[in-house]
This record gives sequence, C-alpha cells and structure tokens, in this order.
Amino acid sequence: MANSSFNWPERPDAPFLWSDRLRLTQGAVARHASALAESIPDKKRVLIRTRPDLHGIAPIIACWLRGATAVLTDPRESEEETSRIATRLNAAVWTPGPPLSISIADPSPLRLDPDAEAVAIRTSGSSGEPKFAVHRLGSLLANAEASNRRVPFSQEDCWLLSLSPHHVGGLGIVIRAMVASACVHVGQGPGDLAVDLREHRWITHVSVVATQLRRLLDDPSLDRRIIALRALLLGGGPTPARWRDEALDRGWPLYVTYGLTECASQVTTSLAMRGDDATDAGVPLDGVRVRCDEVGEIHVAGPTLFAGYLESGATSPAAPTECATGDLGRFDERGRLQVLGRRDAMFVSGGENIRPEEIENALRTIPGVSNACVVAVEDSIWVRRPVAFVAGAFDPANVEPVLAALPRYKWPDRIMAMPFEEAARAKPRRFALAAHVDLPPLWTKR
Repeated sequence: MANSSFNWPERPDAPFLWSDRLRLTQGAVARHASALAESIPDKKRVLIRTRPDLHGIAPIIACWLRGATAVLTDPRESEEETSRIATRLNAAVWTPGPPLSISIADPSPLRLDPDAEAVAIRTSGSSGEPKFAVHRLGSLLANAEASNRRVPFSQEDCWLLSLSPHHVGGLGIVIRAMVASACVHVGQGPGDLAVDLREHRWITHVSVVATQLRRLLDDPSLDRRIIALRALLLGGGPTPARWRDEALDRGWPLYVTYGLTECASQVTTSLAMRGDDATDAGVPLDGVRVRCDEVGEIHVAGPTLFAGYLESGATSPAAPTECATGDLGRFDERGRLQVLGRRDAMFVSGGENIRPEEIENALRTIPGVSNACVVAVEDSIWVRRPVAFVAGAFDPANVEPVLAALPRYKWPDRIMAMPFEEAARAKPRRFALAAHVDLPPLWTKR
C-alpha cells in the first residue's frame, strides 16, 4: 500500500448502502463525503458520535479526505462523556450536518491515502477500561482484502450491517464492501436479524455472535432463508459445539472467526466443521501471522496490525510489530486456532485453574439460556470461586445435568439473572457484572 492511493468508488452507479427506505449508490456516498469534508474542524483528530444508519458512513470517509483521524464513539454516549473523551484525546467534536443536496454527476474517484491514520476505535472493554486503537487505512484495507478472499464477497453480494460502525466489526463490513464494490444493508439492529432476513431477500452475508445464532436456531421458519445465504459468520467468542453442529446439520453456510479491534477485525476465519470444539476459530487469514507463546497467549502480526493506542492526544511512540492479544489459545494438528479464553479472566480456586469461558459454554447449552457470563468472587476457603449470570429462560432443574460434564470444582457457586443492560450487549462485561454478585440467586450449588 505504501506510496499508492486507494481510489474509490470504482462503480459510482452501483448500490452501496441500503435500508428499508433509502438506497444510496457508491457515487452518492462519495459526493456526500466530499461535501461534508468542507465542514470538518481543522484538527488532526475529529470525534464523531457514529450514527448506525445510512448517513453514518460518509462523515468517516470525509475525515479521510481531509487527512483527519476519525475518533469513533457510540452515539448513545452522554455529552459529558463525549466531551471528556475529546479532551483526553485532543480531538475536536464534530456533529455532521444533515444529508446535503448535491450534484448527481458522477464524481471523480476519491483518492485516499492508505498510509494515513484513518480511525481510532474503542476496544471492547470487556475486562476493564477500554482504549482507542488507531488504524491506518492500509491495515483496514488489508483485512478487508484477506477477509473477502476467505469468505467470498463480491459485487453481487450484500452484507447485513447489524452492528454500528463505531465497532470494528461494523466498520469492517463497510470496508469489505468498499474493496469489493459490494453492498451493505443497514439493518434494524442486532436484535432484529430475523426481521431483516425475512424482509430483504438481497442480503447474502450475515455476521452473528453466539446469542444471535441461538435466536436464529430457535426460529425454524428461517431455515430456508439462511440456507440461501452465502455466509453466516460466527464470532465474538466461543460458541457451544452443539449449537454449531445444529446449524451445520440444517445446511447453514457457517463460518467461524476470531478477531479483535487491534487487528482490524478478523484474525482467523474458516468454514465451520461438524464435531469441532466450541473453541475452534479456523486458520489465520492470508498474510496474518499468529503464534501462541509459552504460556499460551495469542500474538498477532502482519499488515492488519494497528498503529498504536491514542493516549493523551498521541499514538504510542512506536507502532507495534506484534500484538499480544490477552487471549489464550493453541493450534490443533490441522493448524486451526483454538481460542480458550481471556488470560486475565482465568483464576485459581483451591489450587485449580478455572477458565470462565468453559463454564459459560456449558451454561449456554441449558434449554432457554441465550447467554451466560462467569465472574470470580473472593472466598474465605478457596480464595476465589465462580458465580454466573444467565440471560433468557431459566429452569433450575436443568442446571445439574448440564454441569455434570464439568469437574465439580468448576461448577458456579450460584447463578443469578443477568441485569438487562448487560444482557442486551453482544458481549457482557465481567467487570460490570462483578458489581451485581449479591443479587438473589436463581440456583445455588448444593
């Protein structure tokens, strides 16, 4: 990518962003971005409360045209928090105006610099205070190109955007479409995948996490629609093997993936295979180098790597050459990565190592449970013990038959109902749930 430019769009008249009410071509989005670029604050970093709709993409591209880094935040963030983030990162808060009435003439292709800092994206923060990872446009493009080779995505395809582009998973879909001259359908939200699939037959690709996969599996009327997809990409952490096998038995085009913000979305991706463990995440994308160190921590290097973290208005002094992910894993004999869980989530109880993800996967197989999260609490005898939170329907009578597959020391001491604000998230946050460990239990270990 060095000393070259990324010219977009290639097909100005081709569809790019669709919704229930509006369809925008690549050319229309490019023209909107060009017009918006004139109103961007004269600042190196521009904070945008990224809208999860048709008009949330052009402001990001406009920043690239002006050579500014787009700091992407959740539009639901309070004004106070937005101001705090902007001050800490030395960024100007920009609220783009409404869609503009502009010429319909085909624009000249936008010339974008792959070597320029493009976005600062908040990490998941599932274990604590999130950071902002900076990506150059080149690392985003490299990930998109490698992803499109692994999960074929072309001009005739349309990927459902069910995740806001202030998340790397949402932005990654948009970049893949830009690279492939393909289309993105802006959906109604993560909880409405079934509605979008039923109403819009042109959707060919869908990304899901474990909870969303379970909801789709529980709706047999969707079978024929999902079989017709080109890809159902499953990520966001380990998923019960039983759920994967159920999807494959129905003929669903299921892919598994592992990724993180610092690596521009995907790190490994492969077609799912029946009988694989819940931890299976496929093989590395072309050009992406993955290794597991002596303690099992996953390290990633290659062209998709981020440029550093934004701290006090500046990226890290030197771009990293490798990313220590904080995740534990191993490669099996086929070269497929098994992602075992967060290194900082594992704890010792009575001298035994406990990985919360193993317990969570077991709890998710309880009939009616859509999600589960395990946290460690202090214990006067065992030092630390697991307690669990579950979302969805829950019958205590179903707990012990499921937990019987685990050693008894791994059984949670109690199970509580997951608070709504965490149950609504694709990935509940352990540090947030730790504040609710005194809730009345639904089930207690005998």
